[in-house]
Amino acid sequence: MRAKHVAHSSTLRAPVSHLLCGPRSLTLLLADGGALVLEEISLERKLDEMYRRGLYGAALDLARVQESVFPWTPNPTTTLCNSPSPAT
Repeated sequence: MRAKHVAHSSTLRAPVSHLLCGPRSLTLLLADGGALVLEEISLERKLDEMYRRGLYGAALDLARVQESVFPWTPNPTTTLCNSPSPAT
């Protein structure tokens, strides 16, 4: 992916002892035994949140970057991974 935007702000009750990175999440293991999981949200939710906060320019930039990275042209013959084939 060409661009990635990560935004999160939080006050933790204990220092972070370990950080585990997954494909769409981060897990923070805290020194007191607690854990915090941060999960990536969908593009639609990101854009909705940016619009709600009045970040119109940032939302447009994100949408443009996503479109250039993942262009989508509807095609009735396109088959998505792990999707069942149409019944004939």
